[in-house]
Amino acid sequence: MLVALIEDVVAIDDLDRILTVDGIDCLMVVPGDLSQSMGPDYLGRPDHPDVQKIIADTMEVIVAAGYSTGSTANDNNIAKWTNAGGRFFLCNYMGYVQNGLKELKAKSTLTD
Repeated sequence: MLVALIEDVVAIDDLDRILTVDGIDCLMVVPGDLSQSMGPDYLGRPDHPDVQKIIADTMEVIVAAGYSTGSTANDNNIAKWTNAGGRFFLCNYMGYVQNGLKELKAKSTLTD
């Protein structure tokens, strides 16, 4: 599987051309890098509504062109990205492991 990363406004602007490249299976829209390429007002702000809208709109275009798409995902955005057509996600598993261990500890009879 060949996954292309869409992580710059230049790639967003050239998306129609990118979608003609043979051999790409999935195009992932990467929020952190994308926000940095959008200028100083968005630097370090991948959750900014403007960035989020561009991601969702881009994912919908990718799906309409017949490709798989996705992004980085967590509990706060997975529903939004799946509703935009996302099916391929990068997740940091550590938070899920930590939360599971905290829940396990809370259910045990052990104390600190």
